[in-house]
Amino acid sequence: MRLSTIAMVCLYALPALSNGPFGTLTVVQAESLPAGPSPLSAVTASDWRFVELVYAPLYTHSTNGFTAWLAESVTVRNEGKTLVVALSDDAQWSAGRDIAARDVVYTYELARQGKWNRAFAAELVNIVRVQAAENGMDIEFELRSPVVTPESLLTVPIIPSGLHGPLDDVSKQRPLPLGVLGAGMYKLADPQDSTRLVHNPNCIRKPRISEVRFISSGDSPTSIDMVRLHGDTVTFDQTPADSSIHDREFGTSVLVHPRPYVLAIAIGAIPSLWNDEAVSSATKQTIDRSALFSIGDGGIPSAVAPTPGVRGQQGSRELPTTNKKSARKRLENAGWKLSIGTRIRTQATDSGTAKRLELPLLIDADDRQSLRRASVLRHQLRVIGIDLRVEASPRLTFLSRLASREFPAALISLRADMTALFHSRGMWNSSGYHDAATDTALESGQWKVAAQRTRNTAPSFVLGTIQRTGVSGRNVMTPRITGRGGFADFHKWRIR
Repeated sequence: MRLSTIAMVCLYALPALSNGPFGTLTVVQAESLPAGPSPLSAVTASDWRFVELVYAPLYTHSTNGFTAWLAESVTVRNEGKTLVVALSDDAQWSAGRDIAARDVVYTYELARQGKWNRAFAAELVNIVRVQAAENGMDIEFELRSPVVTPESLLTVPIIPSGLHGPLDDVSKQRPLPLGVLGAGMYKLADPQDSTRLVHNPNCIRKPRISEVRFISSGDSPTSIDMVRLHGDTVTFDQTPADSSIHDREFGTSVLVHPRPYVLAIAIGAIPSLWNDEAVSSATKQTIDRSALFSIGDGGIPSAVAPTPGVRGQQGSRELPTTNKKSARKRLENAGWKLSIGTRIRTQATDSGTAKRLELPLLIDADDRQSLRRASVLRHQLRVIGIDLRVEASPRLTFLSRLASREFPAALISLRADMTALFHSRGMWNSSGYHDAATDTALESGQWKVAAQRTRNTAPSFVLGTIQRTGVSGRNVMTPRITGRGGFADFHKWRIR
């Protein structure tokens, strides 16, 4: 699509609505457009942006704490092991029907099972049962143990009962919803078009923008050019957080995600050379994190995390020094030798054969940035005679293998809370990792504390943290990117 055509697509706005929201926001993204997923089938950031606009949770989390949305209140009983949630009298679906307790029970039962994106399975492990209260209107959450902040368990966006098929018949459950019906700030303008959303008048929370449209640019540079040329536009593509972004006629600001994403090599439960002390030490001494997080990496800005066990603040740009000479010596002393004319080390076995120094690594084949980083890692380790065998799996296969622990090591990109991977009851927990202080921090929302403890104790190589960024057009007023896809505080956004 040429920019002249893009201009025609992007330059439009709705007339002001009396005492209501107005303006049309164009969301430009390099990835494919959302196909109308639900919170249980969303995978990409584009999917989550759709979910955050169309669906609504009982409580929402922001920098100011938790705020009731579909819920009226939550009451703690049974010494903290029972939560009773009362729905707001104003909680309705966009079609006008009242939201009922059965809808909440349905949503949480499927979410606890991890269907189909496992997005909430780990953070809901403390829930034993969800059921309608005796009055038929409230919802009771039975917990294994009390939690510091009960609202933290009530942030799953609610879907209508039956959307993914019946609870009691697994064979009829499906990842793709039968239709799109939510209680969020927006609804589909056309049942067949998930790229155009209009204001949902039945939503409790009122936005300041009346319409949102999604456009796929195909690549990040084009997304940036579209924002540069058009004021009522925003892109969530990760872009350089340096002076060049402000020198290109933007007259705007870079939006920064408040929670860094963590990149790590998680060591799995299957015994492998990743757990060999000499190999592990040599690997850590060889990896150059600056190459993994350079601006050239798709234009992604990054603050590189400290090496596990090294004191430092989250987001520190102090890089641990590499020492390839020491790494080679460690391998030599452990019996890993280089034969003449070869590049990969081998070690003699008791049977007289030679064992090759190969380290398998599972990565998400749908994540281009992870593919690039795996390639960089492979090149770096070959320098000291280690052959990194990269296995790229489609996203769903990747998540499934993580959940089943059928991997010796995996390149993981995840939010700073790291709940799904490192909580002691986490669905993806590797190597039986357990740390009570980390669990407490995760359950109470103390993400920085959990991240620091995980770096120091978890069976992984923490490669660094990535600050999610985006760029808003000159007319778009927004404080930051929040949430999984970037729209958690969208009700605060507006077009000047």
